[in-house]
Amino acid sequence: MTIAPKTTRNPKQTKGDKSEAAFLDAAESEFAEKGYSGSSMRSVADKANANLGAIHYYFGSKEVLVRRMLERVLRPAALECMEKLRACERKSNNTAPDFHLLLKAYIEPMYAIHKINPTFDKTVLRIIDDPAPQVRKLFSQLLDEHTFYFAGLLRRCNPQLSIKEYYWRLNSIYGSLVSLLTRRSELMALIDEEIEFSAEDEDQGLELVIQSLYQLYMAPPVLKEGL
Repeated sequence: MTIAPKTTRNPKQTKGDKSEAAFLDAAESEFAEKGYSGSSMRSVADKANANLGAIHYYFGSKEVLVRRMLERVLRPAALECMEKLRACERKSNNTAPDFHLLLKAYIEPMYAIHKINPTFDKTVLRIIDDPAPQVRKLFSQLLDEHTFYFAGLLRRCNPQLSIKEYYWRLNSIYGSLVSLLTRRSELMALIDEEIEFSAEDEDQGLELVIQSLYQLYMAPPVLKEGL
């Protein structure tokens, strides 16, 4: 009988992985509090209880740190979203995609981030509102591919809409989704009573949002031609 050789972990690599993860965790918390412009490599290092040289060793610059922090969470969701959107298009057999399936394919991977890591909502909100061009570039690199793909498929769901009416309904959909994913605490502040949501409540709420958007987007055109 052949005995497979034992595999040994590289202690230096394991320690490095943990240190890098600690910096990314600290960056997520720091950028949630202060945004991109208000944070620094030193402030993230302080939050991680590490020296400034160490964070420069792992990331080199604040822009790289933010990119790695966002990629860690958003890239897997973006890839899953793209895969689901392609499956939705294949299932449609060159006809209009099912709106309900299409919207679920687009939103569920991103919505799952909130369910797993609710504090990431605040991080994304602070960063996405930051005017720094580096931030907008990062979000474009991470989100544009599947977002443009979704918008093209959505256009086919209700081809009777003029381009202008399509724009306004698309505006309503994205406004709802951004609010759902990143502005929940702001909406909660508008309600007098405190609400605690269970996992079942979250799922039912998502379905309610999708049904409402279906009624909005799939309704017959209401704008007159040329408006």
